[in-house]
This record gives sequence, C-alpha cells and structure tokens, in this order.
Amino acid sequence: MSTKLPWVRSFPSDCLADTSGMKAFQIATYVILQWHMRRSGEPIFCDQSKLAHSAGCSVKAFNKALDFLLRDQKIVRLEDGRLWSLQIEEELKDCSEHLNKLSERASKAAKARWDKQKS
Repeated sequence: MSTKLPWVRSFPSDCLADTSGMKAFQIATYVILQWHMRRSGEPIFCDQSKLAHSAGCSVKAFNKALDFLLRDQKIVRLEDGRLWSLQIEEELKDCSEHLNKLSERASKAAKARWDKQKS
C-alpha cells in the first residue's frame, strides 16, 4: 500500500498563519521543500542548487531562507544532513492510518460478500 499522500488537505488560515511574516523567497522555499518531502514520503537530501532552482531563487537566497526555516523550526536538519518537517511526518502518519482503516473496511466487506456468495 502506498504511503504517499494521494491529495493534501490545505486550510488557507493554517497556511497563512504558518507563513506569516515570511518574505516571498522564504515562502517559496518552504512550500517547495514541503512538496518534495510529501512526494518522497521521507526526508530529502539538501542539494542546494537543485532545491534553489526548484524554489525559483538563487542558491544564496535559498540558503538564507533555509537558515530562517531551520531557526524557526519549520524544517529540521537530521543528523545525516537530510531535511525534514515534523508537520509532513504527521500528515504522512495520518494518511497511512486512514488508508489502513479503509483497507481493513474493504477487506471485511469483500470477505462478507464472499461468505454470502458461498452460502
């Protein structure tokens, strides 16, 4: 079963509160990092030039934004140097739990149909 998010629930008030006080390049960096993390489903390697290009800013601006995000604890740097978001981790965990519940329900329904057809 896939652990990747099939879709993302987004509340404008949460997004606005989460990025309040940030400059445009910081918001772009933050959002792009989150999307890369959601897509991979795991911490991402800090390839500064690739991530800066993806965020549409220079490496210098990216590093400045990343420093801000790390200081503000919106992004964490793991011991191995990869970048991660505890918010994304929670989203992935919730998604996995939800998908497991749906799978269990579907299995029970299929078993009930199978048992009904047998009798």
